Formats: sequence, structure tokens, C-alpha cells
Amino acid sequence: NQKEFMIMRTCHGLGDWGIISAMPKLLKQKYPDCKVYLPSPKLLEKLFGHMKSQWGTFENPFLNVENIFKNNPYVDGFKDYMLGEVFHDHYRVYDKDKKDIPIVKQMLKFWQFENSDMKKCSPELYFSPKEIGIGNSIIKEAVGDGDFGGILITGRYESQDGRYDEDTNREIISY
Repeated sequence: NQKEFMIMRTCHGLGDWGIISAMPKLLKQKYPDCKVYLPSPKLLEKLFGHMKSQWGTFENPFLNVENIFKNNPYVDGFKDYMLGEVFHDHYRVYDKDKKDIPIVKQMLKFWQFENSDMKKCSPELYFSPKEIGIGNSIIKEAVGDGDFGGILITGRYESQDGRYDEDTNREIISY
């Protein structure tokens, strides 16, 4: 009713925020006159500072929200405070027993999204012109003007009852 959304996570790695990076765009498409906010690093520090060491690979894991969303044109701002109850935390809306449904889809269902509203929920990153320039210079140095590609190697994969599940992984990779 208020047409304001606060996207909140209790996990603060780059991937934790990146996996839900399409949410602001999807919220604006479904609710065109809404406002979409994210917690500022200051708010995350206030709420989760006692857990900061759990993300030991980052000097300050609470900056990752800005690293992922700072150039996203669908974000209306970062808030140092929140009013009312936050429903958008996977503690409240994520079903750990349904790992074959991506967390972004489970979270969007909470906000009345239908499957047809979530067909394009793959992560979306928006780079600044400076970042694009740096990336292009690295590519130019590495491969010149030739074609190139990439490969992702990860130690994480989805499973069903503790067993590797090819169908689930194929769905995750294709979405």
C-alpha cells in the first residue's frame, strides 16, 4: 500500500547481494510508481555489526550492497534507517526445503509476484563509465580485438536431499 520496498538481506557477500540484483527492476515493472530502497552500509553495521567477522574475506562486508547496487538505475536510494517491520529477509520468506526455487523467486513471491512476472530474474549488474573503461582496457590487453569467452568454476552447487541434481543446476545456470 505504501509503494515503498526495502530490499534486505542478512547475508552480506557480493554473491548474496548479486543474486537478487534484478529485484529493483522487477519491482518497478510490477509497481511502476513504487520506490525501491536498500540498506546503507551504516544501517547494516548497526543491525549486523556483531556478525561482521562471518564474512572474513571482506574488510567491510557491509559495503557490498553498494558495490552491487550503486549504479542500478532502478534503486531510489540507500537508507540509514528503516521504519516498520522488514518482511523481505530470507529468514521470513525463504523456504530452505525448496532449494530448487531460486531465493530471488521465493522473495518476489512474498510481494505477490506470479511466475510470469519473474521470468527474467537473473542477476543484473550496472557498471559506471569508469568501471566499463577499466574492464574494456583489461579485455583489450588480454585478448586484443579477438573474440573471448568465460567460464565459471565454483565449489557450490544445488542439491536435492544432499545429492547433486543435474536438472536443478541446469535451471539455475539457464536463469
